[in-house]
Amino acid sequence: TLESQTPAGDSTGIPTIVTKRRLPPSPAWGRFQPSVRACSDNHSDRNRNLIDCRTYAKQPDARKPSLLLPTVYLLNPTSIAKEHALEQLKLDVANCCADVVILCETWLKPKHDSNLFEISNYTLYRHDRNGRKGGGLCIYVSNQYKSSLCACNANYVLFVELMWLKVTISERLDMVVGACYHPPKPRYQEFDLSRLIVAGIEELEQQNPNSVIIFAGDLNQLDCNFLETQRGLVQVNHDATHGCNVLDKFFTNRPDLFIS
Repeated sequence: TLESQTPAGDSTGIPTIVTKRRLPPSPAWGRFQPSVRACSDNHSDRNRNLIDCRTYAKQPDARKPSLLLPTVYLLNPTSIAKEHALEQLKLDVANCCADVVILCETWLKPKHDSNLFEISNYTLYRHDRNGRKGGGLCIYVSNQYKSSLCACNANYVLFVELMWLKVTISERLDMVVGACYHPPKPRYQEFDLSRLIVAGIEELEQQNPNSVIIFAGDLNQLDCNFLETQRGLVQVNHDATHGCNVLDKFFTNRPDLFIS
């Protein structure tokens, strides 16, 4: 079993939950298809951006791992605390056989008990926004993989909604997962966020050499060219996710493992 990364009551802690249900294995094919769906069939909730990203099987290649990476599922639910949002999320996760679920704008606060947002057989990592309404990040990771919060300074910067996890795929392969929510009106300069993301990637590459790195989130109008020019990450999705704009983005250092 996995344990909480920080003691109870730690104001900087990101609580975790371990539960029991096991999902079916991911199929040996892949897709990366942005789409927009209603949050509930019976309520006029705001639409959400959903991105389902899976690895796929190719001919054997010495650079590629011999097993499939986890399915990664990214969305902005604009609050998982609202009515029926969690039920819809559970359905989406089950339908996509998602192993790693990245949520931007959870709207969770310390008053929200993590046990109320449990998804069976997943560990929950939270990064709640401090001081202002809305915002917040969380990542669910299937318990069929060992996961942990990365020992990275970027995980504890005030006002910045950024978190990094390590997901162990096998004894020889790890996946580093970064999630970020960059709001339309941030309380920081965009340059500072870019510098913090680059520093986090550099630090985690040194700690986890040869890992598959994923960085994803609702980045709004953030200029993300620095991810490619400074760290060699490639954006996998290019279709609009909100109106005519690509706000929800998925980057990786191994684009050969993902299909658009």
